[in-house]
Amino acid sequence: NHTKQQLLDTPSGAIYHSQRDPNRLWVGTQFEGLISLYFNTKTSQWKVEKRVKNIKGDPRSIVEDEEGTLWLGTLLNGAIKIEFPTDIYHPMVTEYSKVHGLPKANICGIFKAVGHLMFATENGIFRFDKTHNRFVPDRTLGDEFADGEKPVYSIVEDKNKHIWLNSTD
Repeated sequence: NHTKQQLLDTPSGAIYHSQRDPNRLWVGTQFEGLISLYFNTKTSQWKVEKRVKNIKGDPRSIVEDEEGTLWLGTLLNGAIKIEFPTDIYHPMVTEYSKVHGLPKANICGIFKAVGHLMFATENGIFRFDKTHNRFVPDRTLGDEFADGEKPVYSIVEDKNKHIWLNSTD
């Protein structure tokens, strides 16, 4: 209805429109962790629904998997998995870093492509292996993007299922 509403007064590096609930936006902030904004259809207003404060780092990407789990890629603290086993108000936060198979602390971005989540890093593409609870090189797009030599900054799958990468030679 063309009205403005300021909800947050903190720097944010990522925003994600929930696939499970179209009235929810997730915002990764620099100082306040992850924030859920919820749109009330009756009042046509947004409100801060939940703040997940125990998030280290500066989230730069947010993706939701098929199970409703959120994955955050941070600037300096690896990947963060946020699960909601009972409801949005009781999240379980798990941090992943080099000890879990990531090459460095920074994640360039997390993307959905080729039917799964892909973690773009300065050392190529990784995927999360649930069975072993660790990250492994993702060879889906070829060995050259999984051998640790070529950085990948972003991944996009277009409507024709073509994959686009931002990388270097």
